[in-house]
Amino acid sequence: MIDVAIVATAIKVEFWKEYYLNLKKNNASFHLVFTGPKEPNFRLPNNFTHLISDEKPTACVQKSYNYVYENLNPKYIMHTADDFLFKENYLDRLIEGYKKNVKLYPDRPVMVTQMSKAPNGSWDRMGLSNGEPALGIGPFTTIENDKLIGKIDSRFNSVCWDMDRLYRFYSLGGIMIPLSEDECPIVKERIKGNVNYAWALNNKNDLNVFNNLWEKRTSNNEIILNYYDGTNTFKKGLFEYSRIEDKIESF
Repeated sequence: MIDVAIVATAIKVEFWKEYYLNLKKNNASFHLVFTGPKEPNFRLPNNFTHLISDEKPTACVQKSYNYVYENLNPKYIMHTADDFLFKENYLDRLIEGYKKNVKLYPDRPVMVTQMSKAPNGSWDRMGLSNGEPALGIGPFTTIENDKLIGKIDSRFNSVCWDMDRLYRFYSLGGIMIPLSEDECPIVKERIKGNVNYAWALNNKNDLNVFNNLWEKRTSNNEIILNYYDGTNTFKKGLFEYSRIEDKIESF
């Protein structure tokens, strides 16, 4: 059994060799599934699958998920981006963090996530605003938990789809735990010019889709909330949202 399946929509082929070599610095086994329009001009190892597609990014990510569900048998799964820089034992520490928190929350579906820094050295904010549910940088969980959430909603073009899936996870009674830098190495983004072009080009449409799907509603589900003042602080609180419609528009 593969330990970790890693899925992404991916176009930055020039980073893939280093990306793969960084992940090899783990004891955990892994299989990468990238989907996108750019085909590498080098041979990929057996545990690195690339699917050709010129569809929009969310459709590409869903193709990666589908491949994992249909062809692989991993214990854990996470989504990521192909411009991240990983440190040694990154996957091993995620697994350790997951196992630790499953013991703390034995009756709930659990995810873990790590911190990340932008190319300019600033900490990425892990919530939409202060006191809002914590958001993940490549949330990590079991394949069984991931399947509970369901597929990506096709109304999203490129971003915010992961926020929708995470909120759906919270609605199922799940909890996501951000791991400290001592528990898991931070992820660094490698984006040219300190600009996240996917976010810059798509956040207006996709954030509008997200906001139209979720409304404030009281619940008893305790989760982790984010507060940001240049660094991220996390406190326990309630998940106070409900999806306006249960229907997921699938690809």
